[in-house]
Amino acid sequence: MKSIVLLIACCLSGIGMAQSDVFIHFTPKIGGQVVTTGDLGTTVYYDLNGIAFEVDLMSYYVSKLQLTHDGGQVINFDTPEDVKLVKVNNTIFALGSHTITDLEQVDFGVGVP
Repeated sequence: MKSIVLLIACCLSGIGMAQSDVFIHFTPKIGGQVVTTGDLGTTVYYDLNGIAFEVDLMSYYVSKLQLTHDGGQVINFDTPEDVKLVKVNNTIFALGSHTITDLEQVDFGVGVP
């Protein structure tokens, strides 16, 4: 009987510490306007001086991603394999399974280190 109670207690404690798949989603924007694949080469944007321009290709690298969670715990994604190429049609990236209850901050660099 004691072993059954212990087994149930272990299972319940494991549920509380379960890991979840974590994803990060970037939203490419120009001047606050979300850019979609249909906008590429067709939408006219204006810079701060009022000069019109179009964008045919929009992509950038994101690196040195860092998640701060649950009272200051930090998860770093700083290896070469963790560099992400964000494109208008490729904006969601899996970061693996982690135990995160409260995400406090996301930091990253733009470009390749």
